[in-house]
Amino acid sequence: LSLATTDKDLAESTMQMSVYTILAVAAISMLSGLFVWRLVFRPIRVLRRGTECLARGELGYQIEVASRDEIGELAASFNSMSQELGEAREEITAWTKTLEKRVEQKSHELQRAQEQMLQVEKMASIGKLAAVVAHEINNPLAGILTYTKLLQKWVARGDWDEARRAEVRSSLELVESESRRC
Repeated sequence: LSLATTDKDLAESTMQMSVYTILAVAAISMLSGLFVWRLVFRPIRVLRRGTECLARGELGYQIEVASRDEIGELAASFNSMSQELGEAREEITAWTKTLEKRVEQKSHELQRAQEQMLQVEKMASIGKLAAVVAHEINNPLAGILTYTKLLQKWVARGDWDEARRAEVRSSLELVESESRRC
C-alpha cells in the first residue's frame, strides 16, 4: 500500500487548515480590534475631547452617552460634573455682579457722606470766622461806647481845664482809630 496520496492529501489538508486558521485569526483580530476601537477607544477619545473643552473653560459641555456600561457611566458622570461647574460659574458670576453693585453703592454713599462732612466743616469754619470777626468788631465798639459815655460825663460836668482837654483829645483819637479799625 502506498501512503503517498494519503500523505499528499494530509499535507494539503494541513496546508488548508493552516491558511484557514491564519485567515480566521486575522479576521478575529480585525473584528476584535474593531470591537475595541468602537467600544473603548472612540468613547475614551470623546471623553478626552470633553475634558479638553472643559479645561478651555467651556463649562457645561455635554458628551453623548451611547452605552450603559462603565464608559457610559463615566460619560454621564462627566456630563453631571460639567453641568455643575457651569452652574457654579453662573452663580459666582451673579455674586460677583451683586458684589460689584454693592461696592459701587457703598462707594457712592461714602462719597456722599464725605461731601456732607466737607459741607459741615465749611459751615463750622464759617461759624468760627464769624465769631472771630464779631469778636474783633465787638472789642473796638465796646471801647468806643465806653469812651463816648466817659466824654458825655465830662461834658455834663463842664470841667475843661488843659489836662482835661488833652484827655478828651486822646479819647477822641482812640474812638477815631477804633472806628477805623471796625
